Amino acid sequence: MLIFVVVSIMNCASSTHLMNSYELKSAYIAEVYYPESEVYQTFGNTWNFTLDLTVHNVDCSDNASGQAWFFFKIYRNDEVWWDEYDNSTYKVWRCTVGGIQRRSYRVLIPTWEDPKDYDFKIELYWNHGDVFHLQDTTCFTVTCALLLDSKHQVVLAYLSIYSFVIIILSLYLLATGRIKNPAGIGKPISLCLDLSEGSLKGGIESDRLRLMRVNHLRWFLCQMYTCE
Repeated sequence: MLIFVVVSIMNCASSTHLMNSYELKSAYIAEVYYPESEVYQTFGNTWNFTLDLTVHNVDCSDNASGQAWFFFKIYRNDEVWWDEYDNSTYKVWRCTVGGIQRRSYRVLIPTWEDPKDYDFKIELYWNHGDVFHLQDTTCFTVTCALLLDSKHQVVLAYLSIYSFVIIILSLYLLATGRIKNPAGIGKPISLCLDLSEGSLKGGIESDRLRLMRVNHLRWFLCQMYTCE
């Protein structure tokens, strides 16, 4: 379920050639509802969410009955994403003086586009006698993210568990002395003989094998000195 938030409206841009229209501002965007939390892809491999806009017509009027016609132009990352006047069959919608008009728009973004924050800008235009007057502008950001399916999540979970076990096992072997000089892997192992204590250092052997090798080495040294 998508979470929508009501945001206050701010004027984020103005153009010099629309300055006179901006000074009129007889209508404005009163509320904007958009997904506050991250939007995840749907089964159609698209990011799908709804924009709900509320417009208040203060005193825009094209006739004696107080009727006026408006349309939106929506930008995404500073590029025109949808022009209601050019891209729709109805082109404009009506809102009388002092009235409120609520409009909903479905936004679809294919997932082959990068998952990121998309900056949206919405411009409200009054179509007065086929002359377009910019009345208001609002900006907001929607975050689109990728959601991994269950099988990928299971694989990542197993990898995390295996990595944790390997780290714990390595720390245990280092603490118990089972692994010595891990930084010296690939280097030749030096053997050190201590005859006084009857132990052979540098090899991983049982006590019995160590004693047998020390006794053989003592016998060999005794024979050598005796021959001399």
